[in-house]
Amino acid sequence: MEKRKLLGEMLIDEGLITAEQLNKAIVQQKQSGLRLGQLLIRMGLVTEEGIIATLGDQAGIPYVNLDNYIIDPKVISLIPESLARSSLIIPLFKIGSTLTIAMADPLNVKAIDEARRTAGCEVDMAVSSEEQIRRAIDSYFGLSSSIEDIVKEALEGDLKVTVEGAGMEAGLEAPIIRLANLIIF
Repeated sequence: MEKRKLLGEMLIDEGLITAEQLNKAIVQQKQSGLRLGQLLIRMGLVTEEGIIATLGDQAGIPYVNLDNYIIDPKVISLIPESLARSSLIIPLFKIGSTLTIAMADPLNVKAIDEARRTAGCEVDMAVSSEEQIRRAIDSYFGLSSSIEDIVKEALEGDLKVTVEGAGMEAGLEAPIIRLANLIIF
């Protein structure tokens, strides 16, 4: 059975850092308590994309730029927001009984297992940057809760807004306008 390489070894193999730089980072890691990848980025030795590409290449997992990706809300609903935030994962698409998720750490077996259990299907992985995943989580989970809040507000029907200049009450119009603005945004 082949032993899995550590991140530092992979970055050396890819020529992104030297063994000396890795040793310095490991010493600082013990003092700071940060993950090695985060520390290497802070030290300016590698970029987050460099680490992600290395992890993806070594594991045979594709990289996904989430800034150019649109996700179906039905797919988003397969993973709870709490799991997405705690594990930095976001569902991308589902084909048949396989859900593909983007994650910042493709070696996080616990998150993969939890996604598989929660979604009730097999899970394939892609990698993306932590920042892109955080933005996607904020965007998609924030969007669905905002729409739910607006619809609930409209259905309750007790919202009274005085339309400026017209002096008339618009009970349902304000949430519908907000919903339209949210969809356009």
